[in-house]
Amino acid sequence: MFSGHINGFPVYKRSKSGITSKEILDICIRGNVLDEKVCTRVPAGITESGIFIVDLQAACYKDLTVDDNGVYGSHSSPSEDFQVFFDDRGNISAVKRIDKNDKETISEIQTSRSHFIVRRQYSWPRKDKNFRRMIAKVEHEEKFLQFAIVQI
Repeated sequence: MFSGHINGFPVYKRSKSGITSKEILDICIRGNVLDEKVCTRVPAGITESGIFIVDLQAACYKDLTVDDNGVYGSHSSPSEDFQVFFDDRGNISAVKRIDKNDKETISEIQTSRSHFIVRRQYSWPRKDKNFRRMIAKVEHEEKFLQFAIVQI
């Protein structure tokens, strides 16, 4: 895994292919990330590919959308519901994506401690549709967990 910085911000990893929902859940639920890979401020002015982990106890989640790469004119905000299973050591042993049309299952797991929602926000600047910024947060019991993921 790459270690380093972009514009003074610690990089979790460099990847143009993105980050999976399972990896987002693992980072945000377990919080098992080296301190030197965690940003205490929201990365701004980033123009090269990178995935950043932001500590929401140090940076306000509302600041996640602040950037100095111009005005973002297009947005998309999909979310996915998951049932997460843990082993005896607290590690994620399995992740099951819940179909939004399966109202019965969603209703059943919403009251369980195994229900997590991955909320993503994709944004594109008005001037450059080839550039995209993705912000992912994990919600559990109507609260965001400690870490957010910013991918540029």
